[in-house]
Amino acid sequence: MFLFDISERLFAPREKALAQQFRDALREARDASSMLEVSREMLIAIEAMAGPARASAIRDRLAKLLPDSTIGSV
Repeated sequence: MFLFDISERLFAPREKALAQQFRDALREARDASSMLEVSREMLIAIEAMAGPARASAIRDRLAKLLPDSTIGSV
């Protein structure tokens, strides 16, 4: 849900097609690995749109929501 929220807040107002792409990818993600891949792609897009500081802050928040075993993957 966190990733859907980020997509809506950051991409939907300015990049509707990108927001839709991330929504579709999140809906299709069936396991932790594919969900992490979508999150990495989102973080790359966030860094390009909003800068490295914003991407880092979101990466840190996401890491707090994930199990310890997946933190290095974000």
